[in-house]
Amino acid sequence: MKKPSDTQRIPVAAACIALSLLCLGLAARAQNAATDNAPAAGQAAAESNVVNQANAKIRLANDAIRRANEEVGKLNHRVQELEAKVTSLTAELESYRQLGGAWMQFVPDNLGTYPPPPYPIAAMKKHLSGGVSMRIVVSTNGLPFEVALGRSSGVTMLDTNAVQWVKNHWRWPEGPVRHYVWTCRYEPQ
Repeated sequence: MKKPSDTQRIPVAAACIALSLLCLGLAARAQNAATDNAPAAGQAAAESNVVNQANAKIRLANDAIRRANEEVGKLNHRVQELEAKVTSLTAELESYRQLGGAWMQFVPDNLGTYPPPPYPIAAMKKHLSGGVSMRIVVSTNGLPFEVALGRSSGVTMLDTNAVQWVKNHWRWPEGPVRHYVWTCRYEPQ
């Protein structure tokens, strides 16, 4: 690269000095203006700080709203999936009923899990007894889709215990929809 000659350096140096003096003059004017307007400048700085804080809070709130909307979207999707499943199972059950699905007496086998309902302690202490007859509809996935009281034992505690136990603890192997009738007998010993 070619070096500038001394005659070229002088105008550049003069321009730099002039620019420096101009900047110093502007800085001095700004300082005088700031001194004259110190209260107004302080108020403006405070207002600017408040605006910046408010904008930061608005950004945080917008992020929270965006995340909440994403979660609501996921939950809505899950609800739609569950509604579709219920609709499918209900249609399957209704079509089976329309075909005249027979109710069979349930006989426990070794293919599923059918633990007997426990005798409620409160009923045992009172020597309450009876037979609870129920209708059980087993879904294709082996879970009880519907467990309904067929004939009451006459003791609500025994009826509720038997129905809830079957709903929560019995499992069949996967297969077609099945309809069973089963009676649970509670006899004090």
